[in-house]
Amino acid sequence: MIFLLFSLFILIVSIIVSRGMKWYENFLIPFWKPNGYLVGEFFGLIFVSSFLSLVIALSSIIGVFFSTFVYVFYSILGLVFIFLNVSFFALKKMILSILISFIGILFFIGSVFIFNTYSSYIFILLLPLFVWFCFAIYLSYSIYKFDIDQKESQ
Repeated sequence: MIFLLFSLFILIVSIIVSRGMKWYENFLIPFWKPNGYLVGEFFGLIFVSSFLSLVIALSSIIGVFFSTFVYVFYSILGLVFIFLNVSFFALKKMILSILISFIGILFFIGSVFIFNTYSSYIFILLLPLFVWFCFAIYLSYSIYKFDIDQKESQ
């Protein structure tokens, strides 16, 4: 059941990103933006490592309450990731992307405090997601600033 839900999550994000990839590939600034191939590879790493951290979290917990908490936590983290990609690739709203990325970082910090007592591997496996949230803030801000500079110069 978990694998099916996770697969559905991957499908949703893939559809969102693939529809916005043409826009992403065509904007000129910033020059250091990774190409679509690297984005896809990094998403693969995020999905695999997040799924493994979920499996470790569920296998190292004791009690029904905590297992329910793990499901809720990962569901919210998945929704944050989906909303980030919707705001960036579909809506092209950079400020919203930045705010959602900050929420993702807060959830990552929460995971360090909550899950580290059970297994440090959970924290390590969520690092790619943390890196993505940080990069999303930097990229979104760069695009936002470029748009503001373009409007002011006209």
